[in-house]
Amino acid sequence: MSYATTAGIDAKFGSTNITTWADLNNNANGSEIAARKAAAIAAADAEVDSHLRDTHYRKPLVTAAAATPAVIADIANALAGCWLKDARGQDTFDEKDAPVDSLSWHRAKAYKTLNQIKAGEIRLDAI
Repeated sequence: MSYATTAGIDAKFGSTNITTWADLNNNANGSEIAARKAAAIAAADAEVDSHLRDTHYRKPLVTAAAATPAVIADIANALAGCWLKDARGQDTFDEKDAPVDSLSWHRAKAYKTLNQIKAGEIRLDAI
């Protein structure tokens, strides 16, 4: 069971954006785009599990009803979208020459929430 979903990343960032970011070869090849989306979802899910490895929650993170907790789905969808966008390259940098893009806020929010879960500041509806 994946935390992120194609529908989730499409809803968060827009299906046109996600498809564009997933089409690295700019050839509109549906199989390649689907494979990139699947890779982004797998990477995001692995990142969530890795970050929360030392918590008391069982993996995969699920509610008693075997659903993905909403906060985890949101984090994973954000990270999957960022993963896809990152592959398109950076063209904006801050005053310290660190790459900045339109998704920096999403990435920072996702990791802040993961850190809060890990620290016990946010409790998940998960077993």
